[in-house]
Amino acid sequence: MDFLEISCPVCGSDNHSLVSGKGQFNIKLYVSLCKRCGLMYLNPRWSKKSYDYFYANLYDHFYRTSKSKKNLPELYYGKIRQIHRRMLKERLFPAKIENALDIGSGEGWSLLYLKENNQKTGGGQINLHAIEPSSRCLKTLKELGIDVISTDVDSDWHEKHKNKFDLIIMRHVLEHFMDPVSVLKKVSSSLAKEGLVYIAVPNSMNPQLPLNKTFFRVVHTFYFTRISLQNVINLSNLEIVGFSSNPKDNPHEIYAICRKSRGAVPPVILKDEYQVQKKILSDSYSKQNSFKFKINNSIINLKNALKRMAVRSIPLGLKKNGYFKKLIKRYHEVKSCV
Repeated sequence: MDFLEISCPVCGSDNHSLVSGKGQFNIKLYVSLCKRCGLMYLNPRWSKKSYDYFYANLYDHFYRTSKSKKNLPELYYGKIRQIHRRMLKERLFPAKIENALDIGSGEGWSLLYLKENNQKTGGGQINLHAIEPSSRCLKTLKELGIDVISTDVDSDWHEKHKNKFDLIIMRHVLEHFMDPVSVLKKVSSSLAKEGLVYIAVPNSMNPQLPLNKTFFRVVHTFYFTRISLQNVINLSNLEIVGFSSNPKDNPHEIYAICRKSRGAVPPVILKDEYQVQKKILSDSYSKQNSFKFKINNSIINLKNALKRMAVRSIPLGLKKNGYFKKLIKRYHEVKSCV
């Protein structure tokens, strides 16, 4: 796999320090921290060609496991319902949606929810559009009649869709991009006059642990804090109208709701951002190495496994082998140790 060096896309600096050389699934990577502005990103990282191949052919095997079609709405509608609630809370959900775009749409569940909800509330028909690289998901999107305007967010997809979209969803995709500023500039140009874009990313100020098994991923080329996310958005001809870096429904996440702006705004460079981020990482490593965390993490993993098994179709062989009984027994054994 080819690795390529890049400069910091926020401040242009080449002065950075390495904070991790290994990520999820034990994949080699280089998580670096910009010493000037504090942006955390992969440097060096895979080439564009390598990432394109991974997303088209391998991503689903790592991150989209097979699930029962019967329970898919229950599993996936929770994400778009959260987006809907947050935008309503901020009083920023569009009053009328004619065209909606989901960037990194997967199989299109968020778009389907928007369509169904809009029909229930008498909002009329929504034209559904998606950008998605996965070959498996593309088949599903086609079957559902969703218009795939591109398979590559780095293409010139925006040229044919200027001032078009009333709502653009970017949930946990910005951290995957090769150049988030470039992509967000395209998003800005494709927003309708009163259009809004919803952006959500993992929160580097409150990362999920353990870092090398959960948070650091080869598919996450960027790791955002409140400041670095605001900088990327402000550089991209977008204006933040709703924001939370510690939402109650998920403190490990940051979200922003944005509209078009009149132009780019220079980044805010805080002198202590680099040191603050380094301390958070240091504290996170100390926490995840504690005995208490390891026990609690084992309990959480078992509870999550039980929840997943409750909503997925279980092969008959596992049921006959007493898989559930063994899992529940193990859960109580670990819990009794705390």
